[in-house]
Amino acid sequence: MEIAAISLEIIGQIISVFLIVITVGLCLVLAYVKIRDNNKPKTLSDNAESIIASNVELQAECAHDIWSHWTSYQLSICGTDEHGNVIIPQEKAERWQRLAQTRYADLSDRDQKWDRDVAKQFIHPMLEEHMKMSPK
Repeated sequence: MEIAAISLEIIGQIISVFLIVITVGLCLVLAYVKIRDNNKPKTLSDNAESIIASNVELQAECAHDIWSHWTSYQLSICGTDEHGNVIIPQEKAERWQRLAQTRYADLSDRDQKWDRDVAKQFIHPMLEEHMKMSPK
C-alpha cells in the first residue's frame, strides 16, 4: 500500500520533466525548420535562442494547459484522508510509477500513442505560429 502514497508533487515533477523534454525537442524542430526555410548556412545554436524566445509564451501556455488537464484528472480520481491529504488509488499509483520508470521506446503502443497525442498539443500551435511568421 506504500505505492498508493505517491504524492501528486512527485507525479507533477515527472510530468514537468516530460513537458520540458517535449518543449526542447519542439524548439529543435522549429530551429531546423527555420534554418531550412531561410536557406542560409546557419547552425542550430545561432537560431535556437531567438526561436525559443519568440515561442516561449506559446510553449508555456501549452505546458500549462496539459498540466492543468492532467492535474484535474488526477484530483478527480483521488480520495482524501481525514487530514485532507490526497490519496492516489493503488492501481493508478502502480501504473504511473511503472510508466515513469519506462523509456518511451519500451512503452506499449497505447502509451506511445498517448505521448504522441500530448506532443501534438505542442506541435500544432508551434507550426501555426511558424506559418504566421513565415514569408509568403
